[in-house]
Amino acid sequence: MFKLSIRQMLDHKIRFVMTSFAVVLGVSFVVGSLVVTDTVRRSFDTLFAEINEGIDLEVRSEAAFGSENIGEEDREPVDASLVDTIAGVDGVAVAEGGIQGIAQPVDGDGDAVSTTGAPLLGVSWGDTDQLYPVDLASGSKPGVGEIALDQATFDDFDFALGDEVQVLLPGGSETFTLVGTAMFGDTNSLAGARLTLFAPSQAQRVFDREGQWDVIDIAVEPGADRDVVQAAVADVLPTDIEVVTGQAIAEEGSEAVGEFADIFGNVLLGFAAVALFVSAFYIYNTFSIILGQRIRELALLRAVGASASQIRRTVMLESLLIGAISSAIGIGTGMLTALGLRGLLNAGGFGLPADALVLEGPTVVAAVVVGMGVTLVASVIPARKAAAVPPIAALGHDVSLSTGSHRTRLAVGGMLTGVGAALLAFGLFAAEGAPALLAGLGLGAVLLFLGIANLSPLFAGPVVHALGAPVARLFGEPGKLARENATRNPYRTASTASALVIGLALVTMASVVGTSVKETFADATEQAVSADFVISEPSFNGFSPALARSLEESGDFAAVSGIRFGQFQFEGDVKGVVAVGRQGGDVVDVDLQAGEPISELEPDEIMLFEDPARDLGLGPGDTVDVQFSKSGPQTLTVAGIYGDATFAGNYLISTESWETNFSDTLDQLVFAQTADGVSTEQAASTVDAATAEFPQVDVEDRQEFLASQQAQIDQVLITVNALLLLAVVIAVLGIGNTLALSVFERTRELGLLRAVGMSRRQTRRMVRWEAAIVSLFGAVLGVAVGIGFGFAVSTALPTSVLDEVTVPTGTLVGLVIVAVVAGLLAAIMPARRAARLDVLRAIASS
Repeated sequence: MFKLSIRQMLDHKIRFVMTSFAVVLGVSFVVGSLVVTDTVRRSFDTLFAEINEGIDLEVRSEAAFGSENIGEEDREPVDASLVDTIAGVDGVAVAEGGIQGIAQPVDGDGDAVSTTGAPLLGVSWGDTDQLYPVDLASGSKPGVGEIALDQATFDDFDFALGDEVQVLLPGGSETFTLVGTAMFGDTNSLAGARLTLFAPSQAQRVFDREGQWDVIDIAVEPGADRDVVQAAVADVLPTDIEVVTGQAIAEEGSEAVGEFADIFGNVLLGFAAVALFVSAFYIYNTFSIILGQRIRELALLRAVGASASQIRRTVMLESLLIGAISSAIGIGTGMLTALGLRGLLNAGGFGLPADALVLEGPTVVAAVVVGMGVTLVASVIPARKAAAVPPIAALGHDVSLSTGSHRTRLAVGGMLTGVGAALLAFGLFAAEGAPALLAGLGLGAVLLFLGIANLSPLFAGPVVHALGAPVARLFGEPGKLARENATRNPYRTASTASALVIGLALVTMASVVGTSVKETFADATEQAVSADFVISEPSFNGFSPALARSLEESGDFAAVSGIRFGQFQFEGDVKGVVAVGRQGGDVVDVDLQAGEPISELEPDEIMLFEDPARDLGLGPGDTVDVQFSKSGPQTLTVAGIYGDATFAGNYLISTESWETNFSDTLDQLVFAQTADGVSTEQAASTVDAATAEFPQVDVEDRQEFLASQQAQIDQVLITVNALLLLAVVIAVLGIGNTLALSVFERTRELGLLRAVGMSRRQTRRMVRWEAAIVSLFGAVLGVAVGIGFGFAVSTALPTSVLDEVTVPTGTLVGLVIVAVVAGLLAAIMPARRAARLDVLRAIASS
C-alpha cells in the first residue's frame, strides 16, 4: 500500500503540486513568523550583551513602581557624590557616572535626524573605554562644546568632521562642533537608534543632571570576586539605590524586547493560523474530489482483497507524504518569508543587522507538525468515505462518495454553529483575561466556520441558481451550462467556496470593525479638538515646552496647551496619565460631567474618565492614592469627571502636577486656538516663526490633523487586510484547483458537449463562468458572515472605542467584485485544458 501511495503521487504530479501549494504557503508563514521572531530576539540579545559587555556592576535607583520598561522615566537619577564613595570600595577598579537622554541632530539641509520609532539617544562618553560599548571610528572623543555621532548617522545624513551641528535637546537647541564618529561593534547595529555622544560634564548640563548621574557603571579589579564587590558596594548605598550586574541589565533589556518580539510573532502566527485553516478546507476538498475520481480504482482494490482499513491508511499515508514534502519546502520558503518580514521591519526603522536568520529546532518541529497535521486532519473524512466504497462499485460508472444525509448534515452543522456562536459570545462578553478571551474567540470562530461549511450545501443549490441567473441570461448556452454545473452538485460548490467564505468573512469583519472604529474616532476627534493648529513630533520623542510658551506669549492665540503622556501606579497597576495646561479645556473638549473644569485643576488634583470613576465609585471630592516615578506615593483629590477620553485618556492631571511628579518635561503635542480678530494667515505665520527653532516638529491645521489621525487607522486596516489576503489567495487557488480536477472528472461530459457542437470558446466560457458563480456564492456568503462577525465584535467594544457600527458598503461590494474576478483568473488554465480536450478520446473515457 505504501508503494501504491508513492505511485499515485508520481502518476499525478500536477495534482500533487496543486495540493501541496496550499500547505507550503501556510507553513511558510508559520516558519517566517517564528524565524523572524527568533532573529529579532537573537539580535537584541546580542545588542544588550555588547552594550553591557564591559560593565561588571551598575548602580541605579530602584524602579519607581516595579515597572520593567526601559526608559529614564522609570528610574530617578542618583547623586553624583556616590561615584567617589563607590570608587573607594575594595575591589572597585573604576566607577564612572553615565547619562542618557533625547538628542536630535539637524543635518546641513536643516532637517532633523529622525527615525520611525527607534530612539534618538544622547549619551555621555567617558574616559574608561571598558565601560562604553562604542569605539572611536574617526576624529576624537568630544569635549566641552563638542559632539560625536555614530557612524551610520554620520554617513546617512552627510555630516563632516568640523561641522557646526545644531542639536535639539529637552531644554531647547544648541550648536556643537562635530569632532568624531563612533562604531557600535563591527556592524554598528543599533536596532535603528541614533547616537549623539557628549562629554560627561556636557551631558549633565544639557540633560539637566547637574550633580547627578542616571547610573554609575563599575569595573572591578582583575582577580576580584564580583559578588563580593557587589555586596560591598551595596553596603555603602542609600536604601533606595541598588547595585546589579551587567549581565542582569542585559537580561532585563532582552526580556523587555523579547516580550515585544513575542507579541509581534504571535500576531503573525495568528494570521498564519488563518491561512492554515483555509488550507485545510482546500486540501479536504481536493482529497474529496480526487477520491471521487478514484472510486473504481478503490473498489477494485477492495475486490482483490484490500480491507477498508488498508484503503483508509493508504489515503492518510498519501496525505502524510504530501504534508512531509510540503513542510520541507515550506521551511525553505519560510526563510524567504522571514527575509521579507525582516526587510519590512528594517523599513519601519528597526535597523536589524544583516546576520544569518535564526532557524531553531522548535521551528523545524513546528513546521513539520503543522504541515503534516493539517493535511492529515483534512484527509480524515475523505479517507473514511474512501474506506466505505463497496467492491461492487468497480462495475459501475455513476457511483460517488457519500456526502451524508441532509438530516445528519443539518444536525451536525446546527450543533457546530450553535456551540461556536456560544463560545464567541463567551469570548466577547464574559471572558476574563487574555487566555480565556483568545480561547473563546479562536475556538468559537473555528466551530462556527465548520458549522457554516456543513450547512452551506443545504442552501447552495437555490442560492447559486439565483446568483447565476444574470450569467445564464447574458451569456447564452455557456452561461446556462455554467449555472447548471454549479447548481447540480451543491455539495461540491459549497465545499469549493468554503475556503473563500472564511477568508472574506475575516476581511469583512476587519473592515466593518475598522471602519466603525475609524468613524467613531473621527467623530470623537472632531468634537474633542477645538484647536486650530496641532504641533507634533513624528519620532514620539517630544520637544521643549518653550515652543508652547512662545506661542502663548505671541498674543495671537486665545489658548495654548502642551499635552504630555506618561505612566503612574494606581489601584496596584501601571496606568497611563495625561497632563494638560490650564488652557487645555479651551483646545480639547473633555465633556465635563461633574466637578471643576481643567482651568481650575490644581497640582494636587486629578480628573477621571467616567468609566473608571464609575467602576471605582469615585466622584469629585474623593481622594485616591497614586505613585509617580519621581515623587513616589501621592494622595490626589478627584476634581472632576469627564466623558470624552479621546485625548485625555482615563486620568488627567495639570502640567504643574506633571512638573512636580515627573522628571521628563517634554511636550508630545501642542494645541493652539487662534485669538479673536487674528486671521488664519497671521496665526500660521506666528506658528511658522515659533517652530523655526524646532525643525523636528510637524505643524497641521485642524483638518489636516483629523485626516492624519484617520490615515493611521487606515494604515492598520491595510496591514491587517494584506496579511489576511494570504487566506483569500489560498481560497482562490482552491477554486482553480477544484475546477482543474473537475475537468478531469467531466472529461466524457465535455467530450459529448464538444461532439454536439460546442466550440472551444464556448467551453472556455462555460468553465470560467462556473468559477465566477462559485466565487460569487463564496463572496456573498463570506461577506454576510463577516458582517455578522463585525456586528458581534463591535457590540463587545466599549462605546469610547466604537459607538456605532458602520458597514463599508463600497468596500464590501469591491471585495465581492475582486473575488469574482479572482475566480475568473483562477479558471483560465482549467478552461484552456477543457477546451483542448481531444473529442474522441474524451467520449471514449470512462
